[in-house]
Amino acid sequence: MKFQQRALLIALFGVSCVAGTAGALAANSAVSSGSTSAPAPAPAAAPVLPALTAQQIVEKNLAARGGSAAWRSVQSVVYSGSLDAGRVRPDNGIHPSTTERLIEKPGKSAKPGQAPEQHMTGNDEGTPVSLPYTLYMKRPGKQRVEVKFKDETLIQTYDGKTGWKLQPYLHRGVLPFSAEEMKKAQQFQDIDGPLFDYAAKGTKVNLDGTDLVNGNPAYRLKLTLKSGDVRHIWIDATSFLDVQIDGWRRLNGHDVAQYTALSDYRTVDGVKLPFLMDTRTAGLPDHEKIIVEKATLNPKIDDTLFGKPSL
Repeated sequence: MKFQQRALLIALFGVSCVAGTAGALAANSAVSSGSTSAPAPAPAAAPVLPALTAQQIVEKNLAARGGSAAWRSVQSVVYSGSLDAGRVRPDNGIHPSTTERLIEKPGKSAKPGQAPEQHMTGNDEGTPVSLPYTLYMKRPGKQRVEVKFKDETLIQTYDGKTGWKLQPYLHRGVLPFSAEEMKKAQQFQDIDGPLFDYAAKGTKVNLDGTDLVNGNPAYRLKLTLKSGDVRHIWIDATSFLDVQIDGWRRLNGHDVAQYTALSDYRTVDGVKLPFLMDTRTAGLPDHEKIIVEKATLNPKIDDTLFGKPSL
């Protein structure tokens, strides 16, 4: 049996950007790749909504999430829960999965020596795996992710300047972040999310239109980051909470658009956090869920926790 690995840790780091810290539990969520932006999903019809400026929408979003004072008081947070982490494959990964076949050219296998006419049945796709995780965040920009798999713990840390990863199943020891991982870590690692004090972060926000998200009307905001990368956040027209964020995922050498839906908002010590993040990848059938079971605000966390992991 082979565990079909996914970018568990980077996914969690990417998602921390959404709706204040809980969002990254996204983007598995959304990975920004280069200066391109993920295309918005084609809506059936753009809903007509009250005319608001981008700034007005941002202000309403902040108020809906608990307000400026409440978020400024949050200095650290710990999330724990479970995340979808691929499938256990009965063929030990010999044959291409549905994901690999859809990402590669039709009829062409991603596995060397695999004949194009070989196919897998539904049962061959494997059994979904859910793993427990813990995400630690602390100002300014510090994060640590731990994902438990059998008797091993995957760890990824970022202290605001340097990032490290420990993936025991690869037997490579502790490795520094790649250039792409560093870029991602430097974006969207704020506890309070990308819309909070966005101008001070060098981000430009524009109203980019309206869409239906899960059947509900929403404002689509375009965020141009300091790096030049572009992301979109959808704000529900009634609750003014973040309901979706886009991004990219690197899969089999291809940049694939992803969309993370945020729901099950709950109030924790005066701020609203999404307890469910559901990520879908364009062109693929499966969704990946990250569930928050517990969120603790302002716990004491020693800075050494965000340094290089110990073997």
